[in-house]
Amino acid sequence: MGFVFRTEPETGNRKAYLPALNSTAHPGASATPDTSKIIAENRTNTGQRRKRKQETLPYCQVGLVKPLTGCRVLLPVIHPAEPLRCRPRTDDAPKRMRKASSLIKIFLNYRTADDRFGVALLDRELSRAFGPETVFFASKSIELGADWEKSMFDAVAESEAVLVVMGRRWLGAVNEAGLRRIDDPQDFVRREILLAFELGKRVIPVRLDVPERVRAEDLPEALRSLSVLQDIAIGFRSAGPDIDRLAARLRELIPGLPARSAPTSASAGKFTAHAHEGGVVSQYDQVTVHGDFHAGPRFS
Repeated sequence: MGFVFRTEPETGNRKAYLPALNSTAHPGASATPDTSKIIAENRTNTGQRRKRKQETLPYCQVGLVKPLTGCRVLLPVIHPAEPLRCRPRTDDAPKRMRKASSLIKIFLNYRTADDRFGVALLDRELSRAFGPETVFFASKSIELGADWEKSMFDAVAESEAVLVVMGRRWLGAVNEAGLRRIDDPQDFVRREILLAFELGKRVIPVRLDVPERVRAEDLPEALRSLSVLQDIAIGFRSAGPDIDRLAARLRELIPGLPARSAPTSASAGKFTAHAHEGGVVSQYDQVTVHGDFHAGPRFS
């Protein structure tokens, strides 16, 4: 004989009962209880208890609910008192680029097929004088992944002066069809210069070891005003002093151009001195020598 488990509807507790042996001992009860009815009643009561338990929780705290099948379902946690706010997407990279490009004062306009080493030297020396963020040099200043064409024209618009760097092949460089690049309306060197003219920028022709100025008849009609602009020459043997002179003139012409402080005097160097007598005097800023002193190398 086994026990029969029944759930009390009032309390939800389960209790065990012995099945009745005959109908007289337990009026209204059959000798063989209806097991399927008891199981169905247990499931119904269990579901009602789970439902009441969930309803008693605050709505914002309902998280994991375990259904009757034993699986766990993740429900979203919602806080009605705090409405959802959609934050607009922001991209910090363009802001950084605009912040960096706003420091541009000098734009280097040059042709890749021309004197690339000369313009690289010019960028290095001007960056040393005014700071690398002040001089726009395409191969240095355009960030990885940026739209290089847009970056170049934006830099022309933000700069104060455009240096048109002319080498010996600047005017005669040709494309695959044998036509001069400067005559092509889509030539970037030409487009940058025309944009600088349109925006009223200070355009300065810079001749790299080119003895003569460019003639108006050798230029396209749209660029012939270059021939009447005051230019500056950078010689091969005098590149250092010439670039220093250019930097000094730019500092006078461009307002707000930063200047890096140069050391006023050379710092005293440490050295090792060899004397005829007394051995070696090493690592001193100042040495007083009595008697003969040889400043050359020591031969033993």
